[in-house]
Amino acid sequence: MKRLKFLFLTILFLIMFIFNFKVNASTNDARNNRQAISRGPQLVSYAKRFLGVRYKWSGQSPSGFDCSGFTSYIYKLFGIELPHSSYGQFISGQKISKSQLLPGDLVFFQTSKRGISHVGIYIGNGKFIHASSGAGYVTITSLNEPYYSKRYRGAVRVLR
Repeated sequence: MKRLKFLFLTILFLIMFIFNFKVNASTNDARNNRQAISRGPQLVSYAKRFLGVRYKWSGQSPSGFDCSGFTSYIYKLFGIELPHSSYGQFISGQKISKSQLLPGDLVFFQTSKRGISHVGIYIGNGKFIHASSGAGYVTITSLNEPYYSKRYRGAVRVLR
């Protein structure tokens, strides 16, 4: 009888633990989405100040940016440290679908054979801001532009 009572209490505890974990996880997701909605436009507004800054391979400052240097520089102002590599940033946040994109989310592309090789910041209305080696400066581009559309590999939310 004691074993049965112990087993019942253990199962009850596990059910309560799992239920509480799911409630907390969904609460955290909702909180993260609210913060992304409120901070995203601020981040985008700040990023737009750098439109026209020249592209510089390995650059991470307003004197010149590469793509991941640009995104890490912008996010740092918002208290978020990102690695200076597009792949490193790709694995740094919560994966989201294209339909879930909010201003401030990171968007990723495979522009070379080595996998994720380009990153930008989604600004809304199907567009993103990025340091483009092709253009030679920080610019805004449509996700529907053929070059980027066929190379799109996913998005990540790091604003919390």
